[in-house]
Amino acid sequence: MRTYDDAPTRYEMNRLVLSVLTRHRVDLELISISCMARIVYMHGSLVKTTKPGYKPADIDLIIQDIEQIPLVRGIVVELENWTVSSSTATGTRLIVPKRSLSRPGGGAAFDQTEYRIEDVDGKIRENPESENLEKK
Repeated sequence: MRTYDDAPTRYEMNRLVLSVLTRHRVDLELISISCMARIVYMHGSLVKTTKPGYKPADIDLIIQDIEQIPLVRGIVVELENWTVSSSTATGTRLIVPKRSLSRPGGGAAFDQTEYRIEDVDGKIRENPESENLEKK
């Protein structure tokens, strides 16, 4: 087990995070990661290099794998194509895909279907809270 004195360097943590992303076939050209003070920051778009694309449970698994890296204290996820928020009180993570939709008259809207990812008996399950949010 590692101690604080032999904590991984920032570059080693970046390498470990990149190996997790590579293992999950993330398109590394569309995502930016940085590790500072044992916090992992992810920005950009989380897109799979193969078809089919990611589901909310896949995103949760990627985040869990990053959290398993020794001495990673936390992860901040700010993605253009996914909204990820965690509740430390309930231990759940809310993952919402953002899908661009064309709107009459131009511009883009985002269809957001909410999924609650819960660890129940060691299994990750997807439970859509709402299939279709009311569009205005």
